[in-house]
Amino acid sequence: MGFRVPMLSGRGLGITGGTLDKLESIPGFRTDLDSSRLGEVLESTGCFINGQTASLAPADRVLYALRNETDTIDSIPLITSSILSKKLAEGTDRLVMDVKHGSGAFMKTKDQAHALGESIRNTGEQAGLVVEVHLTPMDQPLGLAVGNALEVEEAVVTLKGAGPEDLVDLVARLSGNEAGAREVLGSGAAFERFERMVRAQGGNLDAGFEGDGCEEILLGAPVSGRVLGLDARGIGQAVFTLGAGRKEVGDALHPGVGMRLLAKEGDLVEAGEPWAVLLHAGKGVEEAESLAQAALEVG
Repeated sequence: MGFRVPMLSGRGLGITGGTLDKLESIPGFRTDLDSSRLGEVLESTGCFINGQTASLAPADRVLYALRNETDTIDSIPLITSSILSKKLAEGTDRLVMDVKHGSGAFMKTKDQAHALGESIRNTGEQAGLVVEVHLTPMDQPLGLAVGNALEVEEAVVTLKGAGPEDLVDLVARLSGNEAGAREVLGSGAAFERFERMVRAQGGNLDAGFEGDGCEEILLGAPVSGRVLGLDARGIGQAVFTLGAGRKEVGDALHPGVGMRLLAKEGDLVEAGEPWAVLLHAGKGVEEAESLAQAALEVG
């Protein structure tokens, strides 16, 4: 759409998936490029997604991990400093922030999300950024995929113009030009640009995703009725239990585990019929099943 979009991202915190962890499910994809190479990628493709480097927001990597260890993930000052240290290091002049609120977000209420958004806006504007804040709910998962490789797979489908409606709607709204965003998604131009970025960062989308080959379990609805709720936190905890996240810094995660949702809020389900698919590698299966089923409310 004519913008240059540099992005420094982080890894998972708590039950939330990290952008870098997700993208590293693409074979060969590098998130540790140095500043010089990042400049080349931005020039040739118009975008990059990378982690902090030795010269770009280096302290945030330490503080990011420390927040996980000290249970200060939802601290508004620490979130603000983490986000803006990366965005200012990128050299961006405009920032669009999607601040989530709900059971699956750091900010549980809309008021908390508003406070975080205002903190980011005020601090960013003092540093010369134009900041636009959107508040969006995260009481149920966005899209139909939950898990590292699964979410990248869904993103690819979305970039090709066939993504879940709620995800497409959010992407289009955040772009600032809904009609234009839907056009580049529908034409496949968005995927072509993403593919160029992936190649420039060493990745190969033709090789399949890391973690392929997980076993599947169908989760059946306990009763017939309409889905009244699908608790995002419960789903996140289930996927975390399967190995999609880290309990401690340095823990290995499994890129392929997760859930595919077959129903969302408002959909009708039949007793015993599958409402989701659990993808696992033999770890934490019973606990994940229990957490997932407890997250579903049917009435």
